[in-house]
Amino acid sequence: MREHVGLGRVGDGEDQLGALRRALAGKTTLVVVEGVDALDAAERDQAAAVLRDAASALRASDDDARLTLVVTSRTESAALALLADAHRPDVTSIALRSATPQTTTTAEVNA
Repeated sequence: MREHVGLGRVGDGEDQLGALRRALAGKTTLVVVEGVDALDAAERDQAAAVLRDAASALRASDDDARLTLVVTSRTESAALALLADAHRPDVTSIALRSATPQTTTTAEVNA
């Protein structure tokens, strides 16, 4: 299963597109692309091209194979822009909001 799953952490480090390429290496069919909001416009264009090429190569090697992407971003618009540029069909967006931290006005320590 591991050979079919990749993680591209494009929000970390200097070689963001290299991380994406490594995640897509081989016959990867499920890729999590983390932190796409860290990409500038030129990097996003390059990342979209890498995703398009990977999907095409996978389809060429096996007609039944499809590339599934899970894309994370702080803003929904950054993820949707990348997927649109990559010509990804049937995009489903799930906007998750972080919960408001619950705090109390008093603190008690039981000893």
